[in-house]
Amino acid sequence: MYSQRELSTVCIHDFLQTFCSILQLNHDVLTIIIEEVFACDALLQFSMTCKYLRQCSMPMLFRTSVVTQTAPLSEKPFPNSLLNYVQNLTLQDVCPDWNATLVVTYPRNAKHTVLRYTEDPLVCGMYDSIVLGDSLRAMPNLHSMTTMCGDEAHHGLPWHVLQAILTVPHLRQFTCHRHLFSPRAVPSQQLILDSPTQLTSFRYMLNTYRSVPRCYEPEKDALAVVLGTHHGTLEQLWLPAESTPLQAMLHLEWPLLRELRLRGEFRGSSQLIHVLGNMPKLRLLKLDFALPRGAYPRPVWPEDLPANYAWPELEDLQVSFPCADDQLYIRLPPTLRRLSLRFFPHRVIHSWCTRWRADWQFPSPSAGQMLRILRRVGCPDLQHLEVEYFQDDEEEQLIQEIVSAFPRLTSLKIIRYRQQESPELDVVNRSFPSVLVCGR
Repeated sequence: MYSQRELSTVCIHDFLQTFCSILQLNHDVLTIIIEEVFACDALLQFSMTCKYLRQCSMPMLFRTSVVTQTAPLSEKPFPNSLLNYVQNLTLQDVCPDWNATLVVTYPRNAKHTVLRYTEDPLVCGMYDSIVLGDSLRAMPNLHSMTTMCGDEAHHGLPWHVLQAILTVPHLRQFTCHRHLFSPRAVPSQQLILDSPTQLTSFRYMLNTYRSVPRCYEPEKDALAVVLGTHHGTLEQLWLPAESTPLQAMLHLEWPLLRELRLRGEFRGSSQLIHVLGNMPKLRLLKLDFALPRGAYPRPVWPEDLPANYAWPELEDLQVSFPCADDQLYIRLPPTLRRLSLRFFPHRVIHSWCTRWRADWQFPSPSAGQMLRILRRVGCPDLQHLEVEYFQDDEEEQLIQEIVSAFPRLTSLKIIRYRQQESPELDVVNRSFPSVLVCGR
């Protein structure tokens, strides 16, 4: 038997032998180990073991970096020794000036009303476009960039800052998250992108439940310039519905676009289907449209609109407030695997949260209307289906249509609203004894 001291000596000796063997591994094997350690959230501790392992860990440690900006950007956010490692960069804006925008919409939450870095609360003054542009160009492996702002802010990036970002030659993905996109008007001669990057992903995301105004007209002009420049290379595009420049997108071709998501208030427009018609490579299409008070659901593809559009690779379609007379469902390809026909946002969540000031309505399709929609969908290989409707006398026919038309379903979500004093879920339970149904 070893004594306690001898046992400690043996353990240390074994550890050193193992450690030395790690140092003797070739770089490829060591990289795999580092990736496994990173997945266990222990890379920082691992990198502190020795100088050699820290140097090997640097590309993984700084590959995805977040810079919290509390003061104006006056120098590079990273020392020169780290610039080669940054591939995904997030600039998190905690500018005190965005709180000033809460005075109008949420006066009780406003913590600061005196502007420090800007003369206009809509435009952030934290970023020097020259310093930012030079910093991004000095990161040769930078692939993706995200800018973030406060959740309720009406606070945005000026055009010259966006211009500095979108002309970095090696940038491929850009996300503008909760920052307004150039909300103030810019002279047309300045609204250009010289030597633009070849973007494959452009995502502009705002809080769906933000207060009014929900869109600033100069945003559409700025977005029109960006989309007009990058439409030939984009594969992924997310936009707020209110700010989407449909008129400017009408005559653009999108040869590589695979994913389109539009979210927000939308009153309907015949231009939408023509824009979608120029995106033949779409695989995912999500139209999360909220319906303002006084508007009514309108088909994406009106029946009286002759056209010959097709999306032969479409796999995932999501449409809120579907219409029974929409040609879109007749033209869906057999490649479709997921179909969601549900409200956006969910009516229960919307009515529960009082801070959302959007005045939206939720005219629900009946079971009979949903039946007529699904009869138009010729996709027998559909695997996932979500529907939401009000119960009526045609509900049993609807359920039977789902059973017969989509024999390969692996998941089904039914959100149904019962009439008063109607039976519980007998119709659904008979057809799908193991399905989970949300009934109200």
